[in-house]
Amino acid sequence: MAGTKLVLSLESIRRQLLGIVILSSLITFHRCMPVLIVIVLALAAGLPQPSEKDNKGRGIGMLTSFAMRHTKTLTWVSILGFAIVLAYQAISPPGFVKTTIIRIILIISAFGLVLHRGLSPTRHRKMIVIVFALMYFLFPAIIIYGRVSGQDRDYIPAERKSWDELVAWVRDSDLHGTFLIPLGDEADLFQLRARRSVWVDRNQGAAVMWSPSFHDQWMQRVAEVSTLHSPEDFVAYAKKNGIRYVVIKSDAAECPTSCRLLKSTTHYILCMIDDR
Repeated sequence: MAGTKLVLSLESIRRQLLGIVILSSLITFHRCMPVLIVIVLALAAGLPQPSEKDNKGRGIGMLTSFAMRHTKTLTWVSILGFAIVLAYQAISPPGFVKTTIIRIILIISAFGLVLHRGLSPTRHRKMIVIVFALMYFLFPAIIIYGRVSGQDRDYIPAERKSWDELVAWVRDSDLHGTFLIPLGDEADLFQLRARRSVWVDRNQGAAVMWSPSFHDQWMQRVAEVSTLHSPEDFVAYAKKNGIRYVVIKSDAAECPTSCRLLKSTTHYILCMIDDR
């Protein structure tokens, strides 16, 4: 509400810029502490100046008084912070993607409308509303569509792409047997997506509902695999339990000794135990 009032206050360019900072941060940025700080600074810089009657009727808090004395400084700090957050989120993984470009175009359009004073007040307000309506509806829609459809792979982190590549390779291979996999959110779907049996994953815990006797075995395996960290740990555990195939999270495209590398991706390797 405060951001909307600021961005539509045509009598002050400074307050409109602060409104853009607030609304853009709320709509397009991931929630994090730097974004919250930028929003708080922009809100403080956009505080309305109290009338003389208000000053006499009630005292002004110390922080409010400070904000009112340094509105210009807070304005520039919030705008600079906004630019830094935007730049950081643009270059951080997965990097410059389609949504980042759309986000920047819409934000620049909003700033351009504020700084362009050749429009009538009514048309000015309408154009600003249109830009933020596009930002509010178009940006989330593109993100959701890209992630759900899977057509825009730019939204998927490199590690996830690496895992998907390995899973697809296993599914299309002629390998059969039990796989030892690391525990994790993506790994929990390995059995379903790769169509291969696994030694243990967290989804197997649901089986205790119709087979209570499975609970002890599942809990023991989860506890044991949770302690495995290095490739050597995984291989030693696989040998001990007669598991032939081991999926290991590793950036090195090589398996420990006594294993044969079957497939390597950027972040994962698939090893086959030669001698159990």
